[in-house]
Amino acid sequence: MHCWLGTTRSWSDLLHTLTPSIQDYALRYKNFLAATPYDPARLKVSSDDCGAWPYGFASDGGDPISPCFILKINKIFGWKPQGFNKTFLADKEGWEKWTTAHDPMPEHLLEMARASEDALIFVDCQGENVLDREALAGNLKYYPDQKLSVKDFETYANQEGYQSPIFAIRIDGSAVPKGQLLHIECRFWHLEVVHSRKDRRGLVHFELLFEDDLRRLYDAGVLNEDELKAKGIILE
Repeated sequence: MHCWLGTTRSWSDLLHTLTPSIQDYALRYKNFLAATPYDPARLKVSSDDCGAWPYGFASDGGDPISPCFILKINKIFGWKPQGFNKTFLADKEGWEKWTTAHDPMPEHLLEMARASEDALIFVDCQGENVLDREALAGNLKYYPDQKLSVKDFETYANQEGYQSPIFAIRIDGSAVPKGQLLHIECRFWHLEVVHSRKDRRGLVHFELLFEDDLRRLYDAGVLNEDELKAKGIILE
């Protein structure tokens, strides 16, 4: 997904001139939240966060955009995840057995689990390589949280109005490098999880590029010649 930064147009104008992938995602995001029973309140966000159109994909006054993305746990009939807590992590034999069969769990997730009596499941988004991780460090926020208590997870049994757990993440466009393609991977963590990039199990991958090349914005019709001049760029 390719995002442009630093425009002065209103978001309503800007969204119609952005790349089709951004416009399509923002519209699908809007339709998803509008469909019963989903609503922004479930994500505990306000209109200043990820709860209102255009969901961080455009801004007024030239402020950098900070796009939001929805992550939804798939429905599996009769399944209820088993989570991590202080009791499980204190069981040395059980924990060692689990670690030999799974990818290493990030330390910041383990810290939350060690402090919890409740069994927790997590979603965790990281850059896929060193440069990606450096670019995203401290620049990603989760809504409503990065963790979910298993006791709040409703088992799917084909019931009407079932609500799959959803999370939103927001990436701070003012802080990430411009012109660097970011490879982002979000993983779901619970005791039975299997992570496989080949089969796309237990994870999702997407790529994001923030662009602030003003001439490219002009070529795309996002900025006009007067707006370029106001930014100190004179077309020859």
